[in-house]
Amino acid sequence: MDCERDFETTLIRQAKFTVLFAGHRSFSISYEQLISGERSQLDKLLRFLGVSTRELTTTTRRLGRDNLRSVIANYDELREYFCESRFAKFFEDSIKRE
Repeated sequence: MDCERDFETTLIRQAKFTVLFAGHRSFSISYEQLISGERSQLDKLLRFLGVSTRELTTTTRRLGRDNLRSVIANYDELREYFCESRFAKFFEDSIKRE
């Protein structure tokens, strides 16, 4: 399945970058955390960067829909296929909403 291959490729890339940057400080934040405006996460990021805390704003907005089922034609098939795998977490959001 192409989707599974893509998930695996992403994990392999992440592992390679983890090794490449092992000797460097790093900070991990998701896109959703970054644009949510959650103060504690943004403050942690600013401290990591060594800059004073301040109010941050963005004009960036999510363009995609929140509901993956509405944009992925075979969403239910994929969710079922991955339900017992380490990739099930990518489908949990929709499971909670049902």
